[in-house]
Amino acid sequence: MVLLGFYISYHNKNATMAYKLRILQEQRSELLTKNESLSMKIASLSTIGRIQESLNKSDMVAITNPLYIKGNTTVAKN
Repeated sequence: MVLLGFYISYHNKNATMAYKLRILQEQRSELLTKNESLSMKIASLSTIGRIQESLNKSDMVAITNPLYIKGNTTVAKN
């Protein structure tokens, strides 16, 4: 009878630990997904920020009426 009690107790503990492990694995998966999403957002924002910052530091001026070359013409000549 005592052995049966230990056996039941042992399997209860194993089942409880397996359940807790599954919950922790799900939480880990969710956190990894969120971390990846935030990392991509950081990369995107830092890239846009760097471009804007470098444009602000340069002496470039925005053009208002660009002139595009059409057809098969050569821009540079030897």
